[in-house]
Amino acid sequence: EPLLEWVEPSGGVVCFPRIRADSGVNPARFYQALNERYATWVGPGHWFEQPRRYLRVGYGWPTLAELREGLSAISAALRDAHP
Repeated sequence: EPLLEWVEPSGGVVCFPRIRADSGVNPARFYQALNERYATWVGPGHWFEQPRRYLRVGYGWPTLAELREGLSAISAALRDAHP
């Protein structure tokens, strides 16, 4: 996803990407669209004492189809919150 940046984890079941600072994405609008329009939830950065442009994504328990659907929802919500 070009509007995010991250360090690929070497193990585990979560990742902690962030919305690119130069993306123009409004984090508040992103989270609102993600939750209300796409019924998809991630852990927002402020839960982890980080700026809101960070998000925690868990990928250990969903089926592959559910994971793909969630990742697609994240991409769509990013575009909804992009100018």
